[in-house]
Amino acid sequence: MKPGANAVFYHRRYEPCAIALGQRIKNELKNEGIKVKSFNGSLLFEPWEVQTKSNTPYQVFTRFWETCKIFPEPETPLPPPKEIPSPSQRPRSLEIQELRLLPTIDWAQGIRKTWGPGEDGAWHQLKRFLQSAIHAYEK
Repeated sequence: MKPGANAVFYHRRYEPCAIALGQRIKNELKNEGIKVKSFNGSLLFEPWEVQTKSNTPYQVFTRFWETCKIFPEPETPLPPPKEIPSPSQRPRSLEIQELRLLPTIDWAQGIRKTWGPGEDGAWHQLKRFLQSAIHAYEK
């Protein structure tokens, strides 16, 4: 058996792009013969469990909450483990610079020339608005 993971377990994310990415990753891992299992790690109920009678998401919180109260209480979480064993072989560690977390393109370059964050920037924008744009505000 080659070194590496033989199973991947993770908490689901629910944004449409995250669902698509998760499904793609899950399929690729399964094609490699790796067991994959996802779990609800952040919600009381799955989005597909709490829906209107026409199987669409609720648009009004009160109706959503009333439906949630019909469901049984979520299971009590398992207690934390008393001990987490160390791996038999520790993975190689990286220096933080090796992760290349900083962007290679200075996306904020143009913003810095025109935007002054904070209270000073807000006062500047208010003065500019009062001097040059307030007369046309109603339009």
